[in-house]
Amino acid sequence: MSDLLVHPAGPERDGTIVSVSPRSAGWEYVGFEVLALTPGVTAARETGDREACVVVISGTVSISSAHGEWTGLGGRPDPWSGPPDAAYLPPDTSFAVLGGDAAEVALCWAPASHGGAPARVLPGGEIVVETRGYGSQERTIRPIL
Repeated sequence: MSDLLVHPAGPERDGTIVSVSPRSAGWEYVGFEVLALTPGVTAARETGDREACVVVISGTVSISSAHGEWTGLGGRPDPWSGPPDAAYLPPDTSFAVLGGDAAEVALCWAPASHGGAPARVLPGGEIVVETRGYGSQERTIRPIL
């Protein structure tokens, strides 16, 4: 038997392969899902009192909500091919993610207060990569003054 706390399931009709809620994981706040979307498969969700970040792990998707229609998000062949495209959706939003080609998507959930932030696309090309922690080389730690 595996030591995994959450075991992936076969894809549901809407592509869900993993679904972790605060309750199922014993966490207090965050949750997450992984979807494997084949072309034409749609996963519909509601944020409720949470906010969501839709992160395109691989492939291409379209996202639709009352806040906008965003097509052609993603395009990476795998998670190691550069920063991902993502979209932020505030609380009280119904949205749908449609697979444009074979795509893998993470839905990241967190409680939101004060109505969240404006919905928007977060293009991978605009992400500033920051390395933290230790790698294989020794590093000197200097306090920021």
